[in-house]
Amino acid sequence: MKKLSYDERDYAARLEKYIADEAFTKQMYGALAHRCGGSMAAALRSISADEDRHLKAMQMEYYLLTGDSVCTEKHEHGGEFAELLRLAYSGEGGAAEEYGREAEMHGEESLRKLFLAQSADESRHRAMIRKMLKDMLGM
Repeated sequence: MKKLSYDERDYAARLEKYIADEAFTKQMYGALAHRCGGSMAAALRSISADEDRHLKAMQMEYYLLTGDSVCTEKHEHGGEFAELLRLAYSGEGGAAEEYGREAEMHGEESLRKLFLAQSADESRHRAMIRKMLKDMLGM
């Protein structure tokens, strides 16, 4: 691992959090997709694929910054289906805000675009989950 400045260490720590969060959500949406069918399963698989793309992008940024890689954990995703979606809805909103703030912090255009794109994806995921819950709960 290369020697990092204070700002680089701070950014690396944020990237480690993003990597863990993206790995968790990728696995969660995949697990939820296995628990349902039809268009809801397809939408959840699509979100899981987006989270996997985000995960790989964050892992690449971390490697470019540090010369090291981050291993992710496997998580169990039990619980009531609607409650897991409700929690995911909240998490997607937080992720969209966090990636938006991260974009504002970067002067490098490619990183700014990366975080803005991920923020937009998370906002789109949130809207998809809201529709799933609305349809599921008949509201």
